[in-house]
Amino acid sequence: MTRKFTKSIKQAAAFGFDKVGVSYEGTFTGTKVAKITDTEGTREATLISLTPDAGEGPSKGEAFGVWANAVLADLIAAVPVGSYVKITHTGTGKAKGKRSPAKMFEIAVAE
Repeated sequence: MTRKFTKSIKQAAAFGFDKVGVSYEGTFTGTKVAKITDTEGTREATLISLTPDAGEGPSKGEAFGVWANAVLADLIAAVPVGSYVKITHTGTGKAKGKRSPAKMFEIAVAE
């Protein structure tokens, strides 16, 4: 029997905030906590899912994710799923001890 495939499910692209001023926007569709293993060990990381308008965004209209630090994860928790948002990396906070300063963010929510 020959089957016809009518739907393809792909892994969404994921992006980070490398520079101050970088922003991503789209309809907020939720968050997912993933376990990440790197040279520092295993930790949990939050991925924020966004769906941009057709043809827009870094993925040209396809759903994508952005990695969130604790600051951004706390901010997005106050945003209702389904809201259209623009997340912007606004700078860094003060460093505590030998730790790197945390990246700071602003989330604009469209009406």
